[in-house]
Amino acid sequence: MSFTLGIETLLEASGTLVTAATGGIHRLEDLGKLGLNRTLHPGSFTNGIIKPTIVIRQRSNTPTYDIVDEANQLVSSRAVVELWFYQSSGYTTIGTMRNLVYPLLHDKRVGTGRCMWIWEVLLERDSNLDASVERADFEIIYLKGV
Repeated sequence: MSFTLGIETLLEASGTLVTAATGGIHRLEDLGKLGLNRTLHPGSFTNGIIKPTIVIRQRSNTPTYDIVDEANQLVSSRAVVELWFYQSSGYTTIGTMRNLVYPLLHDKRVGTGRCMWIWEVLLERDSNLDASVERADFEIIYLKGV
């Protein structure tokens, strides 16, 4: 089960966040197998330099086994969704975007699950995009069934 569309919808409903993310809010599956790049996604760049951009990626779904209903083939599960925040240099706009995202997602319903913040990776560089990058991870607890 993918939750990226639900998260994208919640994020794009915030005018303030959309204004900050001038390069857009993208789901990884919409970017194609090459991911975010200057050739295929020129709207996320100005003169080859990345604009503040958010990329949403769902990493994994795993069972938690807190709830198991064998008769109905239900099991509690956990999906981890990563939000990657980019800007050309520095981390000010990234910090603004991260701070705007947290209240939009933490302890909120996404699809059939409950979304909770779990992790951040700060102050990184992406050498391929020549950009500052940070990541916030959210887990979504849901009931998986047939």
